[in-house]
Amino acid sequence: SRGLGDVQQETGVKRENWPITYFSPGDKYMFRTIGKNKLEIYSCDNAFSLLHTQEYTAIDKIAISPLQNRLIFASFAQEHVQGYEHTQAFIQFQEFTGEKLTDLQKKNLNKADQVDAIWSPDGLNCFVWSQSAFDNTGKSYYGEHQLHLFNISNKLFKQIPTYEGPIHDLIWNPNSQDFIVISGFMPSGTVFFDKNLNAKYEFGKNHRNVIKWSNLSRFALIAGFGNLAGDIDIWDTFLTKKVGTCKANSTASCSWSPDSRRFVTAVLTPRLRVDNELKIWKHNGQLLNRVDFGKTELYEVGWVPSKITFKDRAASPPPKEEVKSAQEKPKRLFVMPGNSASLSAMIDAEKKSQTSGGKAITNFDLANQAKESQQRKVPGAKMPEPKKKRVRKKKTDQGEEDDKEDP
Repeated sequence: SRGLGDVQQETGVKRENWPITYFSPGDKYMFRTIGKNKLEIYSCDNAFSLLHTQEYTAIDKIAISPLQNRLIFASFAQEHVQGYEHTQAFIQFQEFTGEKLTDLQKKNLNKADQVDAIWSPDGLNCFVWSQSAFDNTGKSYYGEHQLHLFNISNKLFKQIPTYEGPIHDLIWNPNSQDFIVISGFMPSGTVFFDKNLNAKYEFGKNHRNVIKWSNLSRFALIAGFGNLAGDIDIWDTFLTKKVGTCKANSTASCSWSPDSRRFVTAVLTPRLRVDNELKIWKHNGQLLNRVDFGKTELYEVGWVPSKITFKDRAASPPPKEEVKSAQEKPKRLFVMPGNSASLSAMIDAEKKSQTSGGKAITNFDLANQAKESQQRKVPGAKMPEPKKKRVRKKKTDQGEEDDKEDP
């Protein structure tokens, strides 16, 4: 049989298909993709003996469920077009019993130039995120995105409702009972779902594209990184209440501490080779420390794992200064009529309304808002009124034609 040394001699391995080796929970088995359509399963004993070989029409990657008592995995392939040959994208869920493979579910995917499978921490549910590079309708520069959920228990494969536009990020709650999805054109919508696909809450329409959930499940960090301004909102997901905000420009890395009371943001190389730094924040957005790496380059930042069992705690109350400033009424500035500053004030008010907070939501509301999002609105500008149609009446006895406006 083929040995592990043959991995280095494999041909046709693309960067997007790496890695080609995967290990099961507990490192009892090893999976290895061979070429474009073959999967091998080895036993992780001293000899790495080959147990099973499976051939597919095509296979790019696999994703193994973190379940401990059952070995379930998803194998998937994106669309491949070469000349007149076209390979359908698909995802297939199978269970390995130690001797043979058992099929659980297989679904073909349309418009899937890229496919990702993301398992819940308990290993019972799996996101299937498919996207295409082009949008045939011409509505989106980012192509078309679809999100499905597969459940092992009932073997159902359902589509998750999202806003029209790209899917920016999604994440499972560490307790596997809920998840959050950011989708839609900017300002994007961030929606809180339970595992039964019921939309529970919307965290406002903002310029956000990243979600980080704390280890103890209470706090969720929703931010706009990358080419966005770096605004961060921290939410208590137990109470669906915003507990803090802050801003970290040019952030390339962000993670929660093991006790879920702090998080770190960092400006890293190679995203930026100057002004590298890390900042440590309290869970309510208060800056605790800043370390400047301006004279060198910072490549990675991470928390040291802890063996301590931490207990969940509610958010700390804000400092008295913040409470006092929040209670003060904002001062109104006098603006001359016709001054351009009035337009600026309208735009600022529009931005504040986007970040004012969240609201309870249902799947029905989500579908309606997705339709409304198709109407692109300029901040500070009034929506145009619908045009009135002119209806021409038949000629009267006097031989004249009457026109009237259709209300």
